[in-house]
Amino acid sequence: MAVTYRIEPEERIVYLTTVGESTFAEWRDTMLAILDDPAYQRGMGFLSDRRQQTGVPDPEFAREAALFLMQHSDEMEGCRWAAISEDAEVIGVQRIFTVLAEATGVTAQAFGNYEEARAWLAR
Repeated sequence: MAVTYRIEPEERIVYLTTVGESTFAEWRDTMLAILDDPAYQRGMGFLSDRRQQTGVPDPEFAREAALFLMQHSDEMEGCRWAAISEDAEVIGVQRIFTVLAEATGVTAQAFGNYEEARAWLAR
């Protein structure tokens, strides 16, 4: 699977990592696993690291991801989502996601730097 996660309860951060090719279905299945994980707590931050991803998700991926957040607003509302990539095209799609996510109760921001993203989540 190209999308993996780990939950750091002390940091209150869920680390999502995408490596290689990935599909929305993989992302969705990983998100469902996170929401079902006993270590997950509502309001945790998400750090979505796509620096090792190959290919660029299309804007439909961003729309489907925002719809997922809306459908799971009970578990997701109030969280912060930091999306990271060093690829300008991927960052563009991530920015679409950040705009759409605002309507779901999730505050999202796209970053090109990992440490800046972690610092933003820690605030």
